[in-house]
Amino acid sequence: MSARDRPERRAEDHLSDLNMAAAIQTLCESSLFRSRVGKAFEQRIAKLCRDEGQRQLRLLDKARAEI
Repeated sequence: MSARDRPERRAEDHLSDLNMAAAIQTLCESSLFRSRVGKAFEQRIAKLCRDEGQRQLRLLDKARAEI
């Protein structure tokens, strides 16, 4: 098993991805866009980040359970 495939490493990677999705979601939810089109765009990005965050959390929990 390579170091990348070890549960500890996968957990670290999923936690990092989870944090990145949360950071982007927070930026989008801070209403940085001013136009109607921009706000619609930020809502789509925020939803993608919420969905990805949930996916990464499930993967993180799975990897931690293997440790």
